[in-house]
Amino acid sequence: MYNLVNTSIFTRLVPTQNGVAVRWTWAEKSKNLVDFLNGPTDICDNYGKCGKFGSCNIANAEVCECLKKFKTKSPKDWNVGDFFGGCVRETSLDCQKGYGFLEYSNIKLPESCRSYESMNLKDCEILCLKKCSCTAYTTLDISKGSGCLLWFDKLIDIRQAPEGGGQFIYIRMAASELGGSKGKKKETVIIVSLIFSVGALMLGLSLIINMLKQNKNKRQEGRFTLDIEQFQSKESQKEDLELPLIDLLATEKATNYYSVNNILGEGGFGPVYQVTLSELKHILDTTTFLAQMRSRNSMLHG
Repeated sequence: MYNLVNTSIFTRLVPTQNGVAVRWTWAEKSKNLVDFLNGPTDICDNYGKCGKFGSCNIANAEVCECLKKFKTKSPKDWNVGDFFGGCVRETSLDCQKGYGFLEYSNIKLPESCRSYESMNLKDCEILCLKKCSCTAYTTLDISKGSGCLLWFDKLIDIRQAPEGGGQFIYIRMAASELGGSKGKKKETVIIVSLIFSVGALMLGLSLIINMLKQNKNKRQEGRFTLDIEQFQSKESQKEDLELPLIDLLATEKATNYYSVNNILGEGGFGPVYQVTLSELKHILDTTTFLAQMRSRNSMLHG
């Protein structure tokens, strides 16, 4: 049934023998009926083009395809463009072995036979669960999210809508089909968790290695500073040995105040005097004492 908004317009809707509906309107100027609208507009508008559980998509080279978790009933017929046989389940449905519902989106809903306006989507699911013959369910009014549509046995006349268009439907599936989907999700969660764990471990190892390097550098710097101090100390001692400071009074006494009688000979730097062992020991003891005093003064002043 249809009603005209503008009753002054004369129109006719005529179904032809090949299944095409033509809308005719009266053209006052030409005094004739003109073709205003006809359908189907494309091959997917033909009723049941892809058979049971098949979906028509005008964007594909092969317009018919099976819904996910379904397969062609007769691949040989489909290869020659005969889609009448439709699709069958990949896993047969047995309510005694468990089942659930899988969501399909962006489709034109199949032909339906039962509707309940007073139900919501959750009540619709509960009602469908009670009857094993219930194949699928969805909401009646998608804009309000209210009402219930139920399907029994086969689903026919489904069309794929563009992304973001069409409606959604929940189709009863064997429990094993749902388990594979959940298993993939679980596997994905495990993989993601492992990636994060490995990443955290690598980050922790990097921080530990960095800290060890910094401590090693600090120890090396400390050793380098210590080596410099030791080197400077050794150099200082070396200088003390190379240029000893000998007490003047001790040398005067040992040489009998530089007596001519104690001269052994003369070199490039002046005369060479002889001394006794006791006098030499006294000179060396005095020299050692003075070297120690110099070392203490250097520590106190700098």
